[in-house]
Amino acid sequence: MEKYQGQRTDEDLKAFVIEKLGSNNSLSAEGKTVPETSSPVISYSGDNFEHGIANGISFTKFFAPW
Repeated sequence: MEKYQGQRTDEDLKAFVIEKLGSNNSLSAEGKTVPETSSPVISYSGDNFEHGIANGISFTKFFAPW
């Protein structure tokens, strides 16, 4: 795993992530095409968490809504 050494801008971080994902960024764990969403934010639950993070590197934020 390479440590991120770039600038702390949205564009630079996004370029780094895209580079690390390579050409497999639109495939699911089963090799099926993942549909594009209108938002990059995905809500996970106990039912879909394992499948959701199985695609590779993920940034996951945990929080309690209370």
